[in-house]
Amino acid sequence: QSTDEAMPSTIPEADVYLDGTRATVDIDCTSLLAENDSLSVSLATDGTTIRLMRDTDVRPSRLMTLPYKMEKIIDWNLNGTVLEVIFSRTDEDDGIPIQ
Repeated sequence: QSTDEAMPSTIPEADVYLDGTRATVDIDCTSLLAENDSLSVSLATDGTTIRLMRDTDVRPSRLMTLPYKMEKIIDWNLNGTVLEVIFSRTDEDDGIPIQ
């Protein structure tokens, strides 16, 4: 079951941890992944949306809007059903300066 690209869910600001030039987001993927599923993660929509895609799907399984604009994904890992994504971030338009 794939998500309509026009309807991304929102990642709450409280789930984004800012640390200088980096940001970390933890996402619960319990409802998205079955046992042995593979996942790919990408940044879309000019750094404002995460695209999660199971390797078995043709379209994104889940789109999630970030509360801040990110520059790129540095790393990500899946620990069970919890996805941790580390971004380099930009202070463009988010009002929180990089220190």
